Amino acid sequence: MTDLTPPPAVTFNDCLLLIESADPADRRRGTAQLERFHEGRALRVALTLTNDPDEEVRETAREVVGTLRRAGVEIAAGKPVRRKVATDTLLSSAEVMDETFFLWRRNRSGIVTSWAIADAPQMLFGLGLFTLPGLGIRLHPGSEAFFWAAIVFTVILLTMRPLAWMLVGRAFIGSFPDRDAQTVAGRRVSGLEYLGFFQMQIIAAGPLLAGFALVAAAGDAAPLLFILYLLFFLAYHSYTYTLMPRQLIDNGDVFRSIRGLLRDGLEGYRFQRHVYMSFLWFMATGYTSLIMSGNFLFETFHNRFADAELLGVIVLADALLDQFWIGWQITIARLLRNGGFRAGVA
Repeated sequence: MTDLTPPPAVTFNDCLLLIESADPADRRRGTAQLERFHEGRALRVALTLTNDPDEEVRETAREVVGTLRRAGVEIAAGKPVRRKVATDTLLSSAEVMDETFFLWRRNRSGIVTSWAIADAPQMLFGLGLFTLPGLGIRLHPGSEAFFWAAIVFTVILLTMRPLAWMLVGRAFIGSFPDRDAQTVAGRRVSGLEYLGFFQMQIIAAGPLLAGFALVAAAGDAAPLLFILYLLFFLAYHSYTYTLMPRQLIDNGDVFRSIRGLLRDGLEGYRFQRHVYMSFLWFMATGYTSLIMSGNFLFETFHNRFADAELLGVIVLADALLDQFWIGWQITIARLLRNGGFRAGVA
């Protein structure tokens, strides 16, 4: 079926024509396009639209005002408009994080809906872990129950992560206003695409899963191997975490995405590592907060927090943060694709 959706505005006057249209959808699209123009006139129009009668136009305008002001756009008489950050360049890890949440807000209903569908098996698995203590099943490393739980979780991870990227990834990249992003967001889901994501998931997560299995089977040497595994995890994952979003954007052979990663070279890896460490901090605080909340609830109502329930909280925390993790990876991948990282990092 031919896509009849009009292309996004390419000039400032195009934005104004859309804003002046009688079609509410065109007005919202024109308002969203203002964020592409880091100029005082774009900020003036956005500020005016914050009082628009259309609620969605008002909300979009407020988000655009925030984006332009974060980019350093100011309205000052007699002074040139300053521009600190380019449209496709974010110079610090904090800016990348802020942009991720901003983009999530722009399409939060679509992202949350896709996330609920794609992460349902993991959430059901996490909830199922809470039932094990009531059945008298102990879930500790080395037990048969732990082995089978690890097998089930591995299967979910390898088979459902590609689907999560196909659904949540599309919904998130649809938050970007440019035509390339909208093309990816509107692309039809196919089995061939799933196969490409599955292959990339094996490449990105296979060595990490194999290393964890080795640690779990190490017996007395497990503590030492676990420390070595953490170092390997940080080194490997901080280099390969953009493979899945690259696959989403390119939608081609997996080796094409890998070649793109290699072409970015050492400079690209330094940028990835810089922002990766900041996101690890966010993930660590998020996991810790959720685990502490779970611990408090269980101690309040059950006076216990068994090993299976602890793992259940971790699995659910991972599922809850998944939509932000996917969005953050996509934001980084687009920066790398546009060369924005070459401006340096703060």
